[in-house]
This record gives sequence, C-alpha cells and structure tokens, in this order.
Amino acid sequence: MFGTLNHLKEADQLPPSKRTKFVVPTGSAQVVQLAVYEQFVRVTDSAYTCTIVLPPVDAAAGLEYNISCISGSYDVTITDYPNGFTGSRDWSDLTLTAAEDQVTLKSDGIGWIIVENKAT
Repeated sequence: MFGTLNHLKEADQLPPSKRTKFVVPTGSAQVVQLAVYEQFVRVTDSAYTCTIVLPPVDAAAGLEYNISCISGSYDVTITDYPNGFTGSRDWSDLTLTAAEDQVTLKSDGIGWIIVENKAT
C-alpha cells in the first residue's frame, strides 16, 4: 500500500485514529518502529527508556511526523531507520526528556528536516 507514488494521498485518506500511535513503554529499552502512516506519536509517562525508530526516509518523502510526550518524565530517543541505504543524511538522534517535549520532522526523501523542536 505505502511506498508507491500515491503514499501521500493514501496516508491522508486514513482517519487520524489510524495515523496516531500511542506508546506506553512497558519494559527496559523498548524499541518502537514507526510505519509510514503513523505520523502522530504520543508517548505516555514511563519509568522506562524508549527508542522511536522513524520509517525509511525515502518511503516517507513529503510526510510530517510529530512525536510528543504527554505528561510525566521520559527518556525517549528518536532515531533514523537503521538501513544505511535508506537512512537519512546528516542524522543525529533526538531525545525527549520532559512532559510536553515534542518534535516535528519532515522527510524530503533524502533526509529528515526538523520543522519544530520543543525539547527541553
């Protein structure tokens, strides 16, 4: 379904409930891989660390992703897709550590662009 030239249109046709992912870290060093259509990520309060892995930058071309912490304290790392061929250029991991921290990223097909970073 995704990864075609129509992925932008297909993602927009999904209801917001399908494009939103709620993450509740339940164990040490939990890793969450985002699907291309999961554009809104809300992390709940947790004593555990969590790594959010962005989708492949080329598959997400033209899409924006908003990752935010709802309340409480956090140790959330946002990282690039691990495949070197489809990984982003000039990527450095981002970390969210407090309630209301959030970052908005956009893929240009080659790299991730930070649209907004409200991390403390």
